[in-house]
Amino acid sequence: MKKSTINIANEGTIILAKSIITKIDYQIEKRFAYVFIRLTYDDATKLKTMLNESIHPPNK
Repeated sequence: MKKSTINIANEGTIILAKSIITKIDYQIEKRFAYVFIRLTYDDATKLKTMLNESIHPPNK
């Protein structure tokens, strides 16, 4: 369960980084912005935690 969560978070981080940093595809970037605007506070907090854990896995 934990491994799949981290993989999903990593994939999301890579896609997001590509869309923001390279700005190759405006539509993708726009879609991500729309998705983030629509997140509730709880969803945003969960996503932030997932992304942080994918970059810095908790020591367990």
